[in-house]
Amino acid sequence: MKYSIILIFLLAIACRKSERPPLGKGTLYFPAEVYSGPGAVWKYYVHTTPDGGQRKTNIKYRKLVYDNAKLYLTDYAADFKESYNEVISLEGDVWKIDSTYSYDYRGSLDSLRTPMIYSIGKENVYLNWSDSNAVLKRSISNANWVNNISATHNEVKDSLVGGKKIKTFIGTLLSNASSDIDTIRTAFIWRREFIQGIGMAAQYFEGETVSTEWQVDEIMSIEEFEQRANHGMYRVAYIDPDKAIDGQRDFETCYHISKINDYYNDDRAQHLGGKGGLWEMIENYLNYSLLKNQEGYFTFRFVINCEGKAGRFVTEEADLEFNKTEFSEELRMHFLEMLMNVSQWKNLSINGEARDAYVYVTFKIQDDEIVEILP
Repeated sequence: MKYSIILIFLLAIACRKSERPPLGKGTLYFPAEVYSGPGAVWKYYVHTTPDGGQRKTNIKYRKLVYDNAKLYLTDYAADFKESYNEVISLEGDVWKIDSTYSYDYRGSLDSLRTPMIYSIGKENVYLNWSDSNAVLKRSISNANWVNNISATHNEVKDSLVGGKKIKTFIGTLLSNASSDIDTIRTAFIWRREFIQGIGMAAQYFEGETVSTEWQVDEIMSIEEFEQRANHGMYRVAYIDPDKAIDGQRDFETCYHISKINDYYNDDRAQHLGGKGGLWEMIENYLNYSLLKNQEGYFTFRFVINCEGKAGRFVTEEADLEFNKTEFSEELRMHFLEMLMNVSQWKNLSINGEARDAYVYVTFKIQDDEIVEILP
């Protein structure tokens, strides 16, 4: 009898240990595929705006894999090449960076990758989910310069939107970059928003001369990410003409298909009237009754050629939690007709030369209306 009681006690302890969330309190804010499966990949649109300059949009992918009390974070550039890596030790609610490396790298067909050397200080807390302050200090260098960075998060906010818990970390980042020529000191206010079951949905850096905003577009399995990465010679935004839904077989680009530019450019292709023009188009054309019982992110990707003509439309459709979904065929065709009715688009210009470019526009649909247009 005594041994039976001991066995039951030990089993109870074992059960409690197995039920302990591997990510601490952070478990709540990530899909189950991260902490109880093979991991997951997030696709982000990253908008960078210099003070008084034109906003650039790039694409980043972030893969998270959990294994044995460590979280392996890997970022990939728009062409699916690895650009950044972190190994994070999980000590309950405190996440500490063990090691990291990255490349000084811009995603394009002819880019070069220069390894960065990282040194992590004793203060190495990445996030503290117990709503406590945290400090992370690191040094980044290559053959020509060294950058000492100190990041803190000193404010944590909890909120509830649409029945989902949101945890927002707010802090400061101080950068001191030195070379043989000059020393540049920069300060940023940063903010990261984690949504229940979704992960990091947004990230912001606000500085005196530049601001950066990350917006999640999609969450996918590692298997799907690897399939997309094997895109061969084509650029990351490649659209197969045979899969276009617009039926414009006569649509032509000005350059070879491998030379169609991606989203990230100084003078990007877009609606001639910008976002304001898109809103005006919606107000004048959209049949709002078709939005009933339709919610999520409705993305149209297409090509604007050097002459400002649009074609090769395809869609990417996700619900409000960035999982794949399907909108009604009637709504899909209605949006397509609306976009195809635009007779002239603003083409991409690089160094004064008109070019072909991939373009996307995302309509966020919620409560039977369009609440946001991205980018």
